[in-house]
Amino acid sequence: TVGALKKLKRLGRYLLGSARLTTGYEWQGEESEITGDSDSDWARCRVARKSTNGDVILVGTNFIKGWSRTQNHDTMSSAEAESIAVVKCTTERMGIQSISRDWGTNPTCSLYADSSAALALAKRKGAGQLRHINDSALWMRDVQDREGVSYMKVLGTLNPAGLMTRYLT
Repeated sequence: TVGALKKLKRLGRYLLGSARLTTGYEWQGEESEITGDSDSDWARCRVARKSTNGDVILVGTNFIKGWSRTQNHDTMSSAEAESIAVVKCTTERMGIQSISRDWGTNPTCSLYADSSAALALAKRKGAGQLRHINDSALWMRDVQDREGVSYMKVLGTLNPAGLMTRYLT
């Protein structure tokens, strides 16, 4: 359309006048670990009272993928919001691990979170007395047993995924 062509020309003029940005990845050799970092805020959205996930995937020290998404779930606690973020990061990390296997490598996988409650949910066997936590907590335990994923604690100040759930000044 005429309007779309006008927008395309404006984009072209902008790209011609702006500096080029590239991302360079230094060769690290055979990467042996895929790392996921996960964080969530609990009900930070003032309108919908929804939580936000922030997750980062690294292969070695190279940034591969990062995202910040509003959760679809109405969470009852910060532990539940954090566990949903950990599950999402685990599934994305498993996809990248599958690609690595297709390329002939078999990297180990670690997932870091700053929530002790979410990590406790990932490491427990069975639901116990928990009533409001969904089946994803049980799935995380199953992934640990089958895939050998390790869930570990990281300080909130050192968690790179925290950049995607907080407002920056």
